[in-house]
Amino acid sequence: MSHYTKMEVNYQQKYETELLLAIEEVLGAKPEVHDKPVELLNYFGEKTSTKTAEADRADKCHIVLRRGNGVLKDRPTNDVGWKRTEEGGYEAFLDDKGVTAAEAGKVSQMYAVAVAEKQTKLKGYSVSKKTLSDGRIQLTAVKY
Repeated sequence: MSHYTKMEVNYQQKYETELLLAIEEVLGAKPEVHDKPVELLNYFGEKTSTKTAEADRADKCHIVLRRGNGVLKDRPTNDVGWKRTEEGGYEAFLDDKGVTAAEAGKVSQMYAVAVAEKQTKLKGYSVSKKTLSDGRIQLTAVKY
């Protein structure tokens, strides 16, 4: 049976575009984006915000990847989502059968690289990116 893990993530709403691109690139589908949070649905199509067991419950989210899309397509999973917080960040509600720890880490990596690249370019640097053999990404910034 699938369960949710509520995760504090270090994403900022001012870089939501970078988060959306990272989710799409790593998880293989464009997520839904909502101004007001919407229900995540479990494997059976039931709303998860009303579940009594903590592991089965997820808050309504602003960014949603529905089961049946991307990497979730062939996995016995619930929807997954990211909820905007009042502090300007996000909380993630990930299903342990839908998004692996490696995939969640890769979303974080792609987000961090995109934000660093954007900030560096805004400061007038030219940026090149190289993926190393161990999967790490190396950014090189040069200012002429």
